[in-house]
Amino acid sequence: MKEYLACLTKDARTILLAYGGGSIKRNGVYDEITGILKEAGKVIVEFPGIMPNPTYAKVQEGAKLARDYPALNPRFALMDPTYTFSVPEKQMVSGSFDILSHIMETYFSEPNEDNVSDDHEHLRYGSQQPDGKSGGF
Repeated sequence: MKEYLACLTKDARTILLAYGGGSIKRNGVYDEITGILKEAGKVIVEFPGIMPNPTYAKVQEGAKLARDYPALNPRFALMDPTYTFSVPEKQMVSGSFDILSHIMETYFSEPNEDNVSDDHEHLRYGSQQPDGKSGGF
């Protein structure tokens, strides 16, 4: 992990550490990563408590962090799949399927068309779609 973090963060002074809570601390990942980053002299900005289906308030909290620290907008995400072994199997499988479904919808969508995630966003906020329809399919 140390060599990967050093390579990925060499040009960054401040690092945003976004995580859920329980398992990252129980399995030692949190201590390992924060230790490496502190040893490298990085400033760590934390965004803890992210749940699988975040509340509006949590999303707003993340948006505020993005405004306060614009240089922290993510350029990559790092995950060692062995760390997922500390969560219940059903959660790991559901998360893996969710990732795969988003990859597939992006791959099979035309570049200029909304995919399912975009349609969901329109429905959720009742926004106008490019074709003039309001909030939906």
